[in-house]
Amino acid sequence: MYSQTVCCVFLWTLLIGYSQQITYKICATEKVASTHTCQLLQKGNSQVECVRVLDSVDCALKLASGDVDFGVFNAEEALVASRFINEDVVIIGQTRHRTRLSEPFAFQSVAVVRKNFTGEFDELRGKKYCHPGFNTNQYWTDRVLKEFERRVVPHGCTSWVPQVRVEMFALSEFFGDSCRPGPWTPEQNFDEKLKKDYASMCRLCDNPHPTVCSYNSQDFGSHQEALDCLTQKDADVTYVALNYVHDYFGLKGSGGLHKSEEAPKASAFPGDYKFLCPNKTVQPLDTDQPCAWIRQPWNAVIARKTNNIASTLRDLLPQWLPEIQFRKEGVNWQSILYRVIQRQDRDLTYVPAQAPLNTLVEYVGKGNSSKFCTCSSFDEFFKHFILAC
Repeated sequence: MYSQTVCCVFLWTLLIGYSQQITYKICATEKVASTHTCQLLQKGNSQVECVRVLDSVDCALKLASGDVDFGVFNAEEALVASRFINEDVVIIGQTRHRTRLSEPFAFQSVAVVRKNFTGEFDELRGKKYCHPGFNTNQYWTDRVLKEFERRVVPHGCTSWVPQVRVEMFALSEFFGDSCRPGPWTPEQNFDEKLKKDYASMCRLCDNPHPTVCSYNSQDFGSHQEALDCLTQKDADVTYVALNYVHDYFGLKGSGGLHKSEEAPKASAFPGDYKFLCPNKTVQPLDTDQPCAWIRQPWNAVIARKTNNIASTLRDLLPQWLPEIQFRKEGVNWQSILYRVIQRQDRDLTYVPAQAPLNTLVEYVGKGNSSKFCTCSSFDEFFKHFILAC
C-alpha cells in the first residue's frame, strides 16, 4: 500500500511538472531572430520555442496549420494574414513605444499645405512638393510613403513599362519642382536614369544631382527636413508623420497649442498652414482631430485560439516579461523572447490586450484591402486579394 502511494505521488509529480513545462512556439524571421538567438531562447527552463519562418505570410500559414502558437505582425502583415486566418487567431497584445503608451496608433500620416489652399487636389498641379524620402532605415513602408501620391495623382499599370517609370512620369507631370529623396528603385543605374529623366522631382532637394537627390542628411531624407523644405523653400505641400508636425509647429499632441513653458519652440507659424484631408477639405493645424491619410496600429502579438492558447499566453507574457522590458543587463530566455517580440526595437514595450480580444479584421479595420499590380497569373493564395490591373 505504501509503495502504491509513493508511486502515485511520483506519477502525479511528473504530470504536474509536464503540465508546467508546456512549450509555446513563436515564429520569427532571420532578420528578427538568428539561429543563435533561437538557440538562446530555448535554453534553461524556457517555455518558448523559436520557429524560423521566411516572412509574415509563412508565419500566418504556420499559425493556421498549428505549427506555431503566436507571432508578431505589423498592420500591413496583419491585413494580409486576415484574409485566411482571421477566425483562427486573436490579438493578445501590442508593442508600443515606451514614451507613447497612451497613443492608439504607431503613427498617423498627414498632408500639410499653405493656408490659401481650399482642398481640391487639382490645386496642387504645378506646385512644389516635399516628400520625407525613401531609405532602408525608414519606418514607413512604400505603401504608406506613396499613399498621398497615389490618391492625388492616380495612375494605372502596364505590362510594357516598369511601374516605377509610370509612377514617376505621372508625378513629374503633375507637380512642379519637388524633392522626393532617396532611391526610387533598388537598381542603382536605373534609379539614376529615372532621376535624370524626371529631374524636377529632385530639383527642390538640397543636393538635386541624380546620384544623390537628397536633403542634407546622410539618410536621404526625414520628416523634419520635409517640413523645412515646405517652410524654407517656398514649397506648397508635404506629406509627413503627425507627431513631427506637432513638434515642428509647437503644437501639443492632442491638437491644440501648448500653454506651458515647456512647449516646443515653433519652427514656423502654424497659422500659415493647414492639413489637407483625403476628402478634399482642409483643417487648421491646431485642430483636436486632425485628418490622417493613414492611421497605422501598433505591432500586434497574435496567438491561436485553439485549446485556449491565446488566453493562456495573454496571461503568461506579462509574467514572463515584467521587469525585462526596462532592464538591459542579463541574458536569459525571457530577455531573448522580449527581443523577438520587440523585433529588435529596444524602444518598444509589450502591452497586454484588454478583453475581449480582437480579431485581425477588427485590428486593421474592415474597410482595408490589399492591392497588387500584376499582369501575370497568380496562385490560389493571391486570388483572395483585390488585383489592381
